[in-house]
Amino acid sequence: MHAPTVGERCFVMSPNSSNLKWFRTAYLLNSTALVMPVLPFWWTEQLGIPMNAYLGVLAIASTCALLLDFPLSVLADNIGAKYTFGAGLLLFSFSFVLVSGGNGVQSFYLYALTNAFAEGLMSGSNNALLREIVGESGYRAELYRLNRWYYLATSALFFVGVASYLINPRALFAVQALLLLASSVCIFSVRTSSRRTNGMGKKDVEKPSFGKLRNCDRGALRFLAGALALCLLLGYFNGLMQFQNRTIQLMSGRFSILGGNALWTAAVFLFVGNVVTSLGVGKQIETRLRQKSTLLITTLFLLAAAGASALISGNAFWGVLVGYLLICILKGAYRAEYSDMAIRSVPFPHWTARWVSLVSTIASLVGSGMNLLVSALVNSDMAGVQLCWTVMALVLLVVANLLIFVSQGAYLPYVKQGMSGKKSIIRFFYNAHEPPALGQMYPTEHYRRAIEERYSSIVPQSGLRAVPMAHLGALPATRNARDYEVDFRYIDAPSLCEVSADARWSWLEGSGLLRDLKARSAVTSKRQKGGAETSATGNLLAASQTVCTCDACCHGNLDPGNVLVTDDGYLLVGWDLARVAPRVYDEFSIVFHPDIPTSIENRLVQFEDLVARHDDSCPLRSADSVDVACMLLEAKIKDCASRGDSPGANRLVASYSDMLIELKGYRASTTAEN
Repeated sequence: MHAPTVGERCFVMSPNSSNLKWFRTAYLLNSTALVMPVLPFWWTEQLGIPMNAYLGVLAIASTCALLLDFPLSVLADNIGAKYTFGAGLLLFSFSFVLVSGGNGVQSFYLYALTNAFAEGLMSGSNNALLREIVGESGYRAELYRLNRWYYLATSALFFVGVASYLINPRALFAVQALLLLASSVCIFSVRTSSRRTNGMGKKDVEKPSFGKLRNCDRGALRFLAGALALCLLLGYFNGLMQFQNRTIQLMSGRFSILGGNALWTAAVFLFVGNVVTSLGVGKQIETRLRQKSTLLITTLFLLAAAGASALISGNAFWGVLVGYLLICILKGAYRAEYSDMAIRSVPFPHWTARWVSLVSTIASLVGSGMNLLVSALVNSDMAGVQLCWTVMALVLLVVANLLIFVSQGAYLPYVKQGMSGKKSIIRFFYNAHEPPALGQMYPTEHYRRAIEERYSSIVPQSGLRAVPMAHLGALPATRNARDYEVDFRYIDAPSLCEVSADARWSWLEGSGLLRDLKARSAVTSKRQKGGAETSATGNLLAASQTVCTCDACCHGNLDPGNVLVTDDGYLLVGWDLARVAPRVYDEFSIVFHPDIPTSIENRLVQFEDLVARHDDSCPLRSADSVDVACMLLEAKIKDCASRGDSPGANRLVASYSDMLIELKGYRASTTAEN
């Protein structure tokens, strides 16, 4: 079997809806192209802010934004990314109101402070909102598409901004504030569903199914190495772009084209840079690098950054122009590359905005630290400062590539374990554009082969929606030979256990799972005995065989933890115990599971409806459903008790015992009424 090229995610809005149109419009409107060529001149020449103070305060403001970044991204995960992103745009708009009406150094400090708050609100939530709209499979391509049209649509605004600035600078800043306000309105117009999936809201989803990292083993250390490389790379390029954005206007302003105002030269530089970006250079790079390793991509990016800074340091017109164009090409390529890398390494379900924010926070610390360093040197020698960025790129070339190389084989433990003794992990691929994989380490080679056989024979014939097994070609060659591993496609979706208890039964009725259980085809294959299964399921299986003669391809462990909740229904995972077995084996397991609370009456109605689809010759068709349910419950209690004295087993024994008592009480009450 082959690994999927793109990871699957759920909770995705339709990319064909108006949501994407609103987001694209907002993306264009939040451009600051109007003021970009002139804003440094406004602060340094009109209001008299020294250039080193200008660069230093903005770098400090970016660092201060980190204090708000992560908690606000947690808020974005809880209330929705669109609300924090929209609020950030509102605050960003207000910062230009301050510019428009401000005077003196105090207005600059207020502007920087407001920008810090706005950045904290928008960082992480903008990418999370885009991913929510288009899904992970479309996220990378859409980000490139947005960047391309963004630079194309805003190129002419540089000249409009310069002309407006020469006429009335304060009016220009007021227009910029209105555009950002309109952008926030567009974001608030995105229609995000308050229901995560199939009738459950965000508040219905409980804490993630990943547990605390108890052991600092090699896989976790490799994960941290990859995450550190990501933060260093993103931090360097963010810091470089911030620095060049704030200085290129001033450097290009030293050159006068045909004796005109230096502001027009700055506008020409920015215009040419946008045109190069919008010609699709970033998309062409993405197409060529899509199948390349992260090591190669990072090497090319850092060498280009080092060359660009070296060219700009020469202070010659053509050197500055060519260096700036290289920066523009990198700007259109690095963001999507490393944003995609961050999305592919989300360690916990439902942590997208928080993880992106955490990576962004650390990266911003790195970038701000670099900016503070170079801003301290800016008074001495601008050429020397540019060379600092060249040196940092070459140092990072060695450090980041070493970390990425070490990160191969990265994984984190997955807490939910089955009854078989297998260990589950989530494997991450920092050096390849692969989605995470669910890896399972089995106790014996015989067990692993049994699982593979069942996946190839039982699962495709089950008639149920299953997650297929996929052997990934990117598995590390150095793994322990004693770990008999099988890798599966990893689906970032909550299990039914993660849905609030009072919503589980209603979801089960509307998910299609019960319908598919009814529609299963009869099989004539020999019933399987022994093999990889555990004795902890033997009593229920034996009891099922005594009352049901209808054989089907069964899941064998149909509990809420193995049922994934998706937008279009469900997916079943954990097929370790798959077998040809009586149909009632799966039907009873899900309908009478205590972790799906409902009344005895509801359980019996659904159970009888499922039994009605059995063959006419099946003994269950004429049996009393209450008697059968009691017998199967007693068998299930024995199975749970055989697992030993563990909190999980004891809880299930108690829950099934309570259900058995309730069922017998129901029998007594209905008998008395009759």
